[in-house]
Amino acid sequence: MKRALVFFMVFVMTFLSGCGRHEAEKPNIALVYIENASCWPLFVAMEKGMFEKVGLDMQATRAKDSSEALNALLAGKVEASIENSYSALFAIEGKSPGTIRLFLPCGETEQTYVSHLLVPEDSPLQDAQELRGKRIGTYTGSTQLLTLKLFVRDYLGWDPDRDVEIIQVAPPLQVQALSAGQYDALFTIEPFASAALAKGVARDILPYARGKILNPFPAGASSLRQAVLTEKPEAVRALYEALVRGAHFIERNPEEARRILAKWTNLDAASAERVGGYEYFSLEAFDNAKLERVQRLADMYFEGGILSEKVDVERLFLTRDELR
Repeated sequence: MKRALVFFMVFVMTFLSGCGRHEAEKPNIALVYIENASCWPLFVAMEKGMFEKVGLDMQATRAKDSSEALNALLAGKVEASIENSYSALFAIEGKSPGTIRLFLPCGETEQTYVSHLLVPEDSPLQDAQELRGKRIGTYTGSTQLLTLKLFVRDYLGWDPDRDVEIIQVAPPLQVQALSAGQYDALFTIEPFASAALAKGVARDILPYARGKILNPFPAGASSLRQAVLTEKPEAVRALYEALVRGAHFIERNPEEARRILAKWTNLDAASAERVGGYEYFSLEAFDNAKLERVQRLADMYFEGGILSEKVDVERLFLTRDELR
């Protein structure tokens, strides 16, 4: 009898100890990011210990570009991807509806922007309206080509296939090609614009260039697999909270935030001081007007042949009720 009682007590203590360990376990999530200014809230959150403050065990993996990041997400290697462009996210939704959900959308505004129209420092050009018959460069990709064509058509009022010559080059070669005279102007985004301006090889004749297509201009969002929302709701809530805190820190502490951005993206000090950023929207700030603008962008991509299917963006975004 005594031996049975001892066995029972050991069993109870072991069971209770196991329960205690389970209760003490923090929610966890694995994510992927790229070394880009769009991931700024993540860099701040990691640097300032914000994931620890919200009680999240987070594992971060760096990808070389958005395609690699989103492929890792879809393959189940990670559970979330930080701030990718809408064109890529819409393409996933079009091919596999309901696979991913979006949160912390970001965009450009007249106060916070990343797009520019640059000319060489010694160029006589002073205004975008002087570019008719000229060569305009931009980086590679069908989405960027369409964006530039929309800029030429809708803002300048010209035929992009007849009135200008568009030249695409690999992203790292954009500034070099501008300096070499391969084109008369460069339609680009950060950090390439700030690098060119910091080196003194370019002038900015039109800040916030994409805002001339849509104002504000929707840029992208963070994403996670739908299954993760069901399997790890606490982890998703904590991830969202940490990233929102990171975004708020950028707004309130711009100088320190820029130092953090330089550290995580290998920007030189001069470029980091100049580099523009995005505005990030919490669930409360992402109202119907902003949602409608994202829908308009998706429609423009569909009409321009970037997307093979029309996308209903409303069901893509997480709601406050889902994060309670």
